Amino acid sequence: MYKNLVIKKYRLWLRRWRELKRFGPCLSTDIMAIAERNQDLIEKKTFTFCVPKALEAGAELCMRQILFEFSRFDDRIVRFTLYYGAGIEKHLVLALPSSWLKVFAEKGCRISRVRSGFYFVRFLIYKYLQGVKSGLFMLRALLSSQLPRVNKPYGVLMRMAPDQCPKVRDSSYRRNFITWYQGWKDRDPRVEEIWAHCYKFKGETNQQGITVVQGEHPFPLLSSLSLRLLVSIKVIWVVVFSGMAMLLGRWHYAIILQDIVHAVYGLHIPENHWGREYIFHCSSPFVRPLWSYLAEAAGARISMLHYSVNSWAVFPDKAPQPVVGGGEGLSSWPCYISMSEDHKRGLQKLRRQPIPVIVDPFVAFSDSGESLDSVDLSKFVALFDVAGWRPLFMAKLGTNNPCVGSDATCKFLSLAIKAIKDRGLKVVYKAKRELHNDKMYLSKSYINLVRSFRNDPDITVLSSAITAQRVIERCLAVVSMPYTSTAVIGKAAGKPSVFFDAVGTVSSVAPLVHGVQVVSGEAELTHWLDHSVLPLLQNSTLPQQKIISP
Repeated sequence: MYKNLVIKKYRLWLRRWRELKRFGPCLSTDIMAIAERNQDLIEKKTFTFCVPKALEAGAELCMRQILFEFSRFDDRIVRFTLYYGAGIEKHLVLALPSSWLKVFAEKGCRISRVRSGFYFVRFLIYKYLQGVKSGLFMLRALLSSQLPRVNKPYGVLMRMAPDQCPKVRDSSYRRNFITWYQGWKDRDPRVEEIWAHCYKFKGETNQQGITVVQGEHPFPLLSSLSLRLLVSIKVIWVVVFSGMAMLLGRWHYAIILQDIVHAVYGLHIPENHWGREYIFHCSSPFVRPLWSYLAEAAGARISMLHYSVNSWAVFPDKAPQPVVGGGEGLSSWPCYISMSEDHKRGLQKLRRQPIPVIVDPFVAFSDSGESLDSVDLSKFVALFDVAGWRPLFMAKLGTNNPCVGSDATCKFLSLAIKAIKDRGLKVVYKAKRELHNDKMYLSKSYINLVRSFRNDPDITVLSSAITAQRVIERCLAVVSMPYTSTAVIGKAAGKPSVFFDAVGTVSSVAPLVHGVQVVSGEAELTHWLDHSVLPLLQNSTLPQQKIISP
């Protein structure tokens, strides 16, 4: 019953979105760009008593990032923003303080002060309770001595999913976030041990040099019992003080209470007990935790693995563009890891000051470890579409991507398979997600089309849990929907790779996207297959080269 309700809700939302949207900039991003461009006009808040002076600037920036993230991603607030931009709502509703709303009003927006105030108070209460919960978890960790001890210089992979952490049953050819980091040429040379930070992890790990750290933070255990008791007292005081400050109108303490709790612990970590490197990823793309400033001051490298190229705005007859309003202008990550030179330039353009960006297209997040040795893919063209929830997520943010959707996906698969089979080639298809695990697929025609592949002798269907890298390194060529990372990986691996725009909206003036060619329509795809793929058949039996060490 609940599954049907969810599907019905998103079908209604997507139908409403289609009525509102035409090709052009995303409406919610246009409105949020007002806040991103005018941060200098917003009143600054000071943090005393709870935050040391060295962290006050970071605390104020962290508060702004949290406020912006909530307004950018909360379903209800984004819906208000999208409807206001489309002219359905007469007044804009944002869960923001009065100093932020004043900037919107000065830029011509009609603000609903009462409704905005209601949602802001509700958000404050939520953030305070979240901070209280973090304080309780911190006390339990301190008193139970559950945190890991520092034995060697270590690096931390932050906020990993349970399927990305190593387990006893893992095979030697498994590709995941950890194996990527183990072979990453740009990793900190001081790191001798890897800590995998995961909120929840079940099972055991037997991989040497890897420690799984559970909980909200990846901190090491404090050495003395007296120090742990001191931190426990400070955590309790911070929680009580923030609650009193919120009641007295100093709401900004409640916004970052969770970060303050973690920073209180971080202030008592010896400098040589911090990790040498902390790598975050796009689960929270522009909110940098307060404790990371302490780690950076102790000599750690803080990096954001930024792979969200599909969140950029897509226009007809233009390349995808990073636009102001996505939040990157507020971020404070000191270093990025990106997938392409185009993506690198886009990130540097959005930031207000120059930042280092490391380009690496071969990041693998998770892999089932299923063997591919029984399948000879040397004469196969790999076909990659997008996740079924992608259109809904982008619709929720007000982002218009004409290349993504049920109809576009079906057309992409049908035309690509026909063109490939007509040339005597075979197709290997790896879905982004399993159909039965994804509640957001809206098109029965798409589901039936994908399921029909298993009855076609010219199509090999692989599990979606296999990482795309292992498929790409064994295949002849790569055809991807715009703009997934698989085509970028294929190009970097030396395989003929292309973005196939089946609906014909982008390629006329965008010959390259992330360094990869874009072809539009069946005729352009067949021309690419004839001139870039078929000539390689005579060499397809050569030993396959691995693009990354397992």
